[in-house]
Amino acid sequence: MQELIQHLLNKWNEDHKEAFEKDIEEFGRNDLQLASLFGHVKKNAEFYNLLFERNLLHLIIPYLKIILAPQEQVDNYATYLEAFSLYGIFGWMQEWIRLGMQESAEELETWLRMREI
Repeated sequence: MQELIQHLLNKWNEDHKEAFEKDIEEFGRNDLQLASLFGHVKKNAEFYNLLFERNLLHLIIPYLKIILAPQEQVDNYATYLEAFSLYGIFGWMQEWIRLGMQESAEELETWLRMREI
């Protein structure tokens, strides 16, 4: 199961890496990457719904951490901020799946760009 999760997430990230890097350069945040992540989950809804239904969605967290926050943090404050962001995105994704993935990746990108953090 974990090998499949790793494969799916790594392939998604590699397929869009240049666009993600450009967005981070332009805006200083990874909103496009996060929205694309939701699009990836929706595209693979059968798999991610299965993880959710079996209470295994948390298995994606280590791989999200590698992709969304690959660098080691130098102090506790940065570590806490990283955890806040990572688990916030995970919680958002979990609720979005629970609610039936009603919003599109584009709509979620708009919401992500409106956030303060």
